[in-house]
Formats: sequence, C-alpha cells, structure tokens
Amino acid sequence: MTRYEDLTPYEYSKLRPPWRAAVNIGWLEPDAPYAVGPVEDGVVDMLVRLSHTHIANVTRGIYRCRFCGAFKLSLNVPEISGASTLLGHAEIHFKGHDGTVYAAPSLIAHYVAEHDYSPPRQFIEAAWEVDRSTPRVRHSRGVPVNG
Repeated sequence: MTRYEDLTPYEYSKLRPPWRAAVNIGWLEPDAPYAVGPVEDGVVDMLVRLSHTHIANVTRGIYRCRFCGAFKLSLNVPEISGASTLLGHAEIHFKGHDGTVYAAPSLIAHYVAEHDYSPPRQFIEAAWEVDRSTPRVRHSRGVPVNG
C-alpha cells in the first residue's frame, strides 16, 4: 500500500474520473507519523459496516497490515447476523453531506481498533451520516440483497 496524508487528493486508483475527486483517509505506513488517540464508541463497528456497504476498487489479493503483519482480517458486520467483511482487499468510498468524497483502505477499521489511528473529525462525522442513512443489506457477489 502507499502512504498518503489525510485529506489530500486521492490518487491511489486512476480509475476514478476527475469530476469525482476524492480525498485520502487512513492510508498509513509504519515509517510515517499519523494521528493517534481515542475515538468514540461505535466507530470501529461503523467502519466495518461501511467496508461492507460502500466497497470500491476490490483487488484480487489481500493486503497484509504492515504494522502487525495481520493477514486475511475478517470482522463481523454489526446488525447483520452471521455476516463478516474481509479487510485488506478493497477500499471504502462514500460522499459526505458537503459533497466531499472520501477514499480509505478497508483496513481503516483495523487501524483504528488495533493501532490507535484517529481519523479526522470531518471524516468520522460524514461516515456516521452515511452509515445512518444506509439500509442494512448483505452483499452477494457485490449485489445488495435484503438481509
């Protein structure tokens, strides 16, 4: 993975058209400093849900966490009984109420839970809004179906 500062222009995938500009969130590497600190209760669960409902740029391989070496991370999706989401093989993309599009690696939930990463407040607030407005669905081969 590549390191990008939070809230800088997204450029990891060239597949995104320029008129859909996004900003980076959570593109971390061990040799570079990042914001640390506590996050409010429920943030990790919310990020896992977004990893399930707002998935983008799925890859064929799985990215290993470069901080701890964890591989094939899978976390349960809250409120979706029996469902889990694989982390490290895709990105989360969503648009905030102000029109900002955020792009984060799916490992962001792991970074927050295990490595004390504290995403920017505006990202957390936008993520909560998107999470609250997203129906709880299961995905089968990328196609949403009622859960």
